Order: sequence, then C-alpha cells, then structure tokens
Amino acid sequence: MAITDPILFGGIIAGGRIPRTNETQKIPGTTTALYRAAKKVMEVEATNLGAPIKYTFRTDNDALIKWALDPDKGRAIFFWDEIIDRRDQDYQGRDHLFVASTSIQPRI
Repeated sequence: MAITDPILFGGIIAGGRIPRTNETQKIPGTTTALYRAAKKVMEVEATNLGAPIKYTFRTDNDALIKWALDPDKGRAIFFWDEIIDRRDQDYQGRDHLFVASTSIQPRI
C-alpha cells in the first residue's frame, strides 16, 4: 500500500508514503483503519485551521482503486466529491490513473 497524497493544511502541503515490501503480508482491514485514522487527523487540523482541507487520493494500484470505490470502504470514509478514473483510457499522462478528491470539514 502506498499513500502518496499531498494534504493541504492552510497553504502547507503535507504528504506521505508507506511502502509495501514483499515481506509485508496484507492484514485484512488495515487499509480502511489507516485511512479512517488519517481522516480523523485531517478533521482535527481542519478544526484547528477553522477551514476545510481538500484531500486528494492518487493511485495506480488496482487494489487501492477498488478500495477507494467500495461503498463500505473508501467511499464510506471520504464521500468523494470528484473521481477521475482513467483506467479505460490509453492514458500516457503524468498524473495517476485514478484520482479522487473530497473536502474534509472542520468538526463543530
């Protein structure tokens, strides 16, 4: 699994990547748990800033695309505002095959 998404905090872009090696075994539910925790952190930061944060999820990984589109997983966490899915195209651009974005709102 890889997280390569820049996250905008009041004009500051934050991002991260979690590489998966061949030795790493997939444990069911870890992707969903990780992204639920990440969203909570973004909600806290949005509250601290007093403004929404735009979150963009980018990937070329088929398993992560499937996860992001699953109504019980990625869609249930992020409720995507926009989805760009280029898998059915002969896409040779610089961006990822799949891009989804949402606005993380401050907690009231």
